[in-house]
Amino acid sequence: MYDSVMTIVPVTPNPAPAMLIADHWVRERGYRVFRPEGGADYLLLYTQSGSGRLKTAEYSVKTTKNDLHLYPPHAAQDYATERQAGRWEFIWAHFHPPARWLRWLDWPEAGPGLRHLHLDDLVVQRRVERHLARMIRHERSADPRSHDLAMNALEAALLHAAPPEPRPTIDERLAPVLQRLHTRFSEAWTIEQLADAACLSPSRFAHLFREQLGTTPMQFLENQRLQRAGQLLAHTGQPVAQVARAVGFVDPLYFSRRFAKAFGQSPRAYRRHALTTATATARA
Repeated sequence: MYDSVMTIVPVTPNPAPAMLIADHWVRERGYRVFRPEGGADYLLLYTQSGSGRLKTAEYSVKTTKNDLHLYPPHAAQDYATERQAGRWEFIWAHFHPPARWLRWLDWPEAGPGLRHLHLDDLVVQRRVERHLARMIRHERSADPRSHDLAMNALEAALLHAAPPEPRPTIDERLAPVLQRLHTRFSEAWTIEQLADAACLSPSRFAHLFREQLGTTPMQFLENQRLQRAGQLLAHTGQPVAQVARAVGFVDPLYFSRRFAKAFGQSPRAYRRHALTTATATARA
């Protein structure tokens, strides 16, 4: 790939697929990441000092302190330390959000394929930074609960960063449905059963669910199952087939295909990566 002055720009590999990978970096002039195809996950960048230069196919923006930028899945990623600043301190996080997070990630666009929030409020800044720092501490921890705690910290940061304008609340008719899908995701739910729980017709229920949550009921259910499967693979020695059954997949081969589509690698590869990361962290 070539940049505007026809010099070769090497493509930066994506990090190993995982539910969440995060860190705090300081990078000097010359640092650049270039992924023209983007990645399968979301990428969050929070500028703490210095400045970066973020680009899309048609847009370029210079980051400032307390800027949050978000690359959605498969959006081209091209960012670097801003030349004049010469230094960029930032927190980054690659993550696969649970379906219920999606409404918090609908930020204003800074340009095609790039979303942006600037944290003007000092209290909000401190809260977001505190939770992002907590996320990184848990990411570096060898505690078996570290993944869940890191995701919890990222969730808190996103909630505090969300624009303050009033947002529509979830329709109360969906509350019993979400309760079932969060706590009983391994059961073989049908649209008809879920619609009955909401006291709606299947067609009206499906329309309302997508309108409120930005995804279909079955996609939401599958996301819940795969989230739990990732936890079981990372923190237990259960065979893949047993993990599949535990989260509601009857066919282990189908489970493996859906898991690989969501996380970019097979369940076994995901487990190997999780174990390698935990071992390296424990030795650090």
